[in-house]
Amino acid sequence: MRKEELTIFLVIISLVIIIFFTSAIIYIYQIRKKKLQHILEKKSLQENHAQQLLSTQLESQQWAMQFIGREIHDSVGQKLTLASLYNKQLAGILPLNFNDRMNAIGSIIDESLTELRQLSKTLTNPELINANLLSLLQEEAGRINAFGFCKVTITHTEASFELTTEQKYTLFRLLQEFMQNSLKHAHCKKITIDLQTSENTLYIKATDDGNGFDMAETSNGIGLQNMKTRAAQLMGQYQLTSKQGEGTMLTLVIQKI
Repeated sequence: MRKEELTIFLVIISLVIIIFFTSAIIYIYQIRKKKLQHILEKKSLQENHAQQLLSTQLESQQWAMQFIGREIHDSVGQKLTLASLYNKQLAGILPLNFNDRMNAIGSIIDESLTELRQLSKTLTNPELINANLLSLLQEEAGRINAFGFCKVTITHTEASFELTTEQKYTLFRLLQEFMQNSLKHAHCKKITIDLQTSENTLYIKATDDGNGFDMAETSNGIGLQNMKTRAAQLMGQYQLTSKQGEGTMLTLVIQKI
């Protein structure tokens, strides 16, 4: 074989090898691309399913709470009202030495009726749908601050962050659980919740100055599991850290849907 023919042959072999490897690389790339696309589509379907499931659960919970609220108002509330009226009538016809007792009974009935009406209003109130997350948190903070045992502070950026009703409800209940746990178990004097927004992301940091706890021993508590479950429903990043004597810190990263 002449030198020119050998050169041409080697060039052709080289081109064939280059084309083969190039084709193989392109084929592998396409396979991986399709596989990645399939994973992303599957993840998107799972997220949509989780969101639909959460929406259905919240609708069911809301219907149940409204039903219970109406029943409390229409049934138990009416009976207590009737009992209060009977008590007042009896107080007017019984001997004077019974008046104090009847008045005491009347006061108990009236207090129970007031509390029952407040509970009914809370269950049937569409506030969770109409109010934004910041307003709900500020109202909850106001209720806690009114007792004077603990100071709750809500800080936030000026930028607004739109949440779906499902996200808002779940996030509010999660942070409400954090505050209640801090009050009941940590005996804290200060709770701070900070809301920061950046484009389509909401960053939340909640801290308390309470007793703290050993994560290895109490990580399976119902309250902590509830928070973790709600964070999973939100498909957000969740981290809870605590040490005995050093308080507790909760961080959340929520993406706008």
